[in-house]
Amino acid sequence: MRPLPLAAQVSAALAVALTIGLALGWTWASGTRDWATYLDRAALAGGALHAALTQPGVSAPSGLQLTALPHGATPPHPAPSQPLRETRLSILSGPSGGAIGTEGTALRLALVIVSIDRPPPLAALEQDGANPAERLGQVLRMMARYCSDAVLYARHDTGPWWRIDGPEIWSCAAVPADRRLPATLAALLLSGLVLGALSNQRGALERVNAAMMDRLGGAQSPIPVEGPAELRALAEAANAMTAREQDRLAERAQILAGISHDLGTPTTRMRLRTALIADPELRQRFENDIEQMAGMIDAVLIHTREQMALETPIPVSVLSLVQSVADDFADTGASVQLLPPQGVRATGTANLFSGRAGKGRQTMALAASDQRMLALCRPKALRRAVSNLVENALKYGRRAQIEIEADAATLTIRVRDHGGGGLSASEIADLVGPFARGPNATHMPGSGMGLAIVDGIARQHGGQLRHDDWAEGVVASLTLRRISQGALTRPSAPRKPGA
Repeated sequence: MRPLPLAAQVSAALAVALTIGLALGWTWASGTRDWATYLDRAALAGGALHAALTQPGVSAPSGLQLTALPHGATPPHPAPSQPLRETRLSILSGPSGGAIGTEGTALRLALVIVSIDRPPPLAALEQDGANPAERLGQVLRMMARYCSDAVLYARHDTGPWWRIDGPEIWSCAAVPADRRLPATLAALLLSGLVLGALSNQRGALERVNAAMMDRLGGAQSPIPVEGPAELRALAEAANAMTAREQDRLAERAQILAGISHDLGTPTTRMRLRTALIADPELRQRFENDIEQMAGMIDAVLIHTREQMALETPIPVSVLSLVQSVADDFADTGASVQLLPPQGVRATGTANLFSGRAGKGRQTMALAASDQRMLALCRPKALRRAVSNLVENALKYGRRAQIEIEADAATLTIRVRDHGGGGLSASEIADLVGPFARGPNATHMPGSGMGLAIVDGIARQHGGQLRHDDWAEGVVASLTLRRISQGALTRPSAPRKPGA
């Protein structure tokens, strides 16, 4: 079963979030309402209890059991087997209203609360503004708020003591179930699941984006097909497009290889017949034309193979690779110099530990000593690209200088020539296409494919080729993107056309 589209998943997540919010709000509201009802019931029971104690013939309210103590008995009764906590108070009537007094004053209603646990904090009750019935209701309300297995003893004036049991009013078993905490935990859990699901979609999007960027950098790994339906369709389309392009390149390479093979026999015959020409000058012209034709065919084959990107990217010390290219040219007597690297630039955001001057983004240069400037690239292709740039610099200038600069994401190889009055950078940029040659190369050997091959190699590595003017000539900059280690996979063999 294919995943839902992203819009449907977001709508479902919003619906779940709304349901969670409504359910949590209802649970909190109902819990608050049940608690208020529970306390109000205790207060009403206190008022009814006051009437039952002070007015003859009034029965005890529901939830309370009144038992008269024997004549002369005092609370607690019967005598407890273990020490208990007692709270004694009185509720006065008359001019003072319903004030709560202490033992020894003119009593109207004496109360004794006996409990094993900590007694309720009755001292926090208001002293004025309520009649005796409301005062007794406040006492029972406070006992209900601080639930316990307390027993209430009461005596009106000089009458007998009454034992009052109210397990349905103030015991912990009578407290309404509080579902707010479980509901909150359940809401947090469901919210975490929803956020986790959305985070998975974001992670899939980031992985697909990273895979696409790695493909630009030359990786051969397929784009993962995961995430919502739209993202999966995009990944499948990108993989299919890449496979079709590989098929076309393979077909093109096969056709060119066949043409090169078929041209081998007539080229050999032409060389043999050219050797029979008596005129040395004419023979040399024929040989030059034959070599130029064979070079053009080979250059087209190289360009096509580079576009197919059959070489697997591996970790390469770019500094060592460029040094070996420079040494190879130097061995032939060419003036090629590799300048020492200036260091790796690391850019980051300023933080608490950046110092007083640390504001915004900062660039830090790392030491250049013992640098290998590792990058995941195709070493043969990179060597060919650097060699082509150096050959152009030597062909159209007197000497070449190479320098390398790197940061965390890219690596740039610059080749400076000393042409001094040749083509400008903008004119050279127009010669990057296949078989494009400038006016200064009319009488020089070559097929016009050198810059096209370098540009293709740069794009395979997620970079670019650009030219800029400088005081003594033109500098060619080959920028490569450092792809991630996870993007390295062995490329699959190209499918044959029609397979």
